[in-house]
Amino acid sequence: MARRDAVTATKHAQRAISLDGGAVAHGYAAMASLMAGDADAAVDHARKAVGLDPSVRNRSSLGGVLLAVGRPDDAAAVLKQVVAENPKDYDALLNLATASAQIQDYGEAILRYSQAFDVNPTDQRPIQNLLHMFAEIGKWLGAVAALELSRKGEPPPEVDVALDLTMVHLVRLISVKYPKPGVTDDADEAVQNLIKHAQKRGPKTQLVAARTLVDMARLDEAKQLMQRAAKIQLDDADRGTLSYLEGYFAEQSRDAKTALEHYAKSLAADPKSVDAAANAVSLLLEDGSPAAMERIAKTLDAVDPSARNAAVALLFNEAIYLTRASKPVDARAKLERILTLTNGNGRMAAMARKALEDLAKAKA
Repeated sequence: MARRDAVTATKHAQRAISLDGGAVAHGYAAMASLMAGDADAAVDHARKAVGLDPSVRNRSSLGGVLLAVGRPDDAAAVLKQVVAENPKDYDALLNLATASAQIQDYGEAILRYSQAFDVNPTDQRPIQNLLHMFAEIGKWLGAVAALELSRKGEPPPEVDVALDLTMVHLVRLISVKYPKPGVTDDADEAVQNLIKHAQKRGPKTQLVAARTLVDMARLDEAKQLMQRAAKIQLDDADRGTLSYLEGYFAEQSRDAKTALEHYAKSLAADPKSVDAAANAVSLLLEDGSPAAMERIAKTLDAVDPSARNAAVALLFNEAIYLTRASKPVDARAKLERILTLTNGNGRMAAMARKALEDLAKAKA
């Protein structure tokens, strides 16, 4: 399928170039060449696009192409100029960080991953990439030491938060389960540093930090950040995140009614709040009443379709709902989608396979 798509894309790109499509046509041709695995052609078209229009966007694309074809040194040189002119170019920052890590310029990689996270805290790729980079440097147990070594001096505020998040994740990976308060000084210090530094950043960063602490079962500390963020002017997505967290805490208190109210507010503020939808559907499935089943349908309809189709936990809960609603064909499609998204690996994939087996037995 990918090869056929590459052939089609290349034909369209060549036609656009023949019709004097300019830099846009060459940019499209560069992407088509990448799809086809033609590295030289990809770089050639990306450079031609820059020659016709040396905009920041085209030069950022050139840097991305150079990185994709395995030329991190050249990519870093291009992307450093892009970032100097546009420090908020998220893709350029992320690609520059990756290129820097590949050429073992770890100081530059840390800075650029951190800046990318600061531009868009809702995208976890910068933190995950930092995590893997430190793991590669230190092979897990030495990763904490490598991270601490990188913090010598006074890093910029946005770097502090990114490194704090990375440290929290490293502690959990090494400990398997994040230590409870008072168990280890290092774990407590990592949490307190995250709170202290996140409070100096915007509400989006604070809420991402709060969600991370929820995932680490450090709920009291998460509430500190939530309470602070609640006093700040929030955009729709941030209000959705805050309502989701409030719903989570209500659910932990076994107050399903209040939890569902908060989850509904989360979806109303941000239709991409798939975690709120997944939790709401789970609670309603536990209820199981006709009214709850009707509410599940309304909850699912409130979710952004593209987000709904990419959220594994929500897809699983939706499959259970469809099974109970006597729609096994639709349920099977959701479960098969989970296997595609997970590549058949992990706990959710195992649960999906078990549910498919149950559907097959019920049909038999």
